[in-house]
Amino acid sequence: MSSRLQQISELITRHCGSDFLERNNDLPHQVYRILLKAERKETSYVILWNRLDSLLFNSLYQYSHESMLVPWGSGMRRVTSNEILDLADRLLSISYAEHPYDPLLQDLLYDLSRNGSFAAMRTLLSRYPLDEDEKQMISQVLIENQQDK
Repeated sequence: MSSRLQQISELITRHCGSDFLERNNDLPHQVYRILLKAERKETSYVILWNRLDSLLFNSLYQYSHESMLVPWGSGMRRVTSNEILDLADRLLSISYAEHPYDPLLQDLLYDLSRNGSFAAMRTLLSRYPLDEDEKQMISQVLIENQQDK
């Protein structure tokens, strides 16, 4: 398995459990195909984020027979729509995490962050030159949403 597919699988397992991934073994490949479009900048990152969110939601909805419950430890846990959106955000970030500084990518990340992408905000904060006001605003948003990790 490629390192990219491994990253995708690990993120999905961390958020939805190993049973979910085992029963949806093509899901990492579907996610990977979406991420390729992001890397090629063929489609807006916001559109791709929405596609990932829909793919994950529908896969989990079908897997759980509409309950959104997944096996977790010795019990069950409900995966919320916010958790699915966060997972989609983190998966999309795989496509740009290792890119060198690029003004076009910075613009795409600004667009994503304006649409609520915490992963894009974290990337902008950690890797791109920002003025102090931008840094403070992004940091505050991340802290208020408990996304500063």
